[in-house]
Amino acid sequence: KKHLEWYDRDLKSFRISKALDRVLEPNCVIKTPEVTVSIIKELNRRGVLANALAGRDEKEITRVLNFLIRNLSQPRFAPVLINAAEIIIDIYLPVIGQSSVVDKKFIVLQGLVEKEIDYQRELLETLGMMDMLFATMTRNGSAPVWEHVPAELPEEKTESPRQPSDTDKNS
Repeated sequence: KKHLEWYDRDLKSFRISKALDRVLEPNCVIKTPEVTVSIIKELNRRGVLANALAGRDEKEITRVLNFLIRNLSQPRFAPVLINAAEIIIDIYLPVIGQSSVVDKKFIVLQGLVEKEIDYQRELLETLGMMDMLFATMTRNGSAPVWEHVPAELPEEKTESPRQPSDTDKNS
């Protein structure tokens, strides 16, 4: 019989809060944050993440918030954790103001989520610009970008902008 981790056993038995608690323990969070993220992702896929996050006391919600704060800026985790952060904010918004510790964590989390969303927006804008450039080059039949790059790049100079040379005038 295959050995299952405790959190897998909890998932199989539909003990979703217990499974989440297990992967939020310090040894799991520090050594294998990808396991914690995968459980959060699985709970969300099943539609029970909000249930697993609800009803937590100050210590438990602080543990969740600390994990989100520590890992939200990692690109491989960002989509899952931003979604989890939105769910937590929706659940615990009515009780903000009851614990200064949790309130401070929420403020930090809010700043991180906003920064990550801005970063994602900038990436999408950059990708859009690149798509336009590539589409224009393809439509005009231009040579690929790498053909425009000289084989050897000139040495960097700190002089004023380059003046046209005699060879430039002839071409």
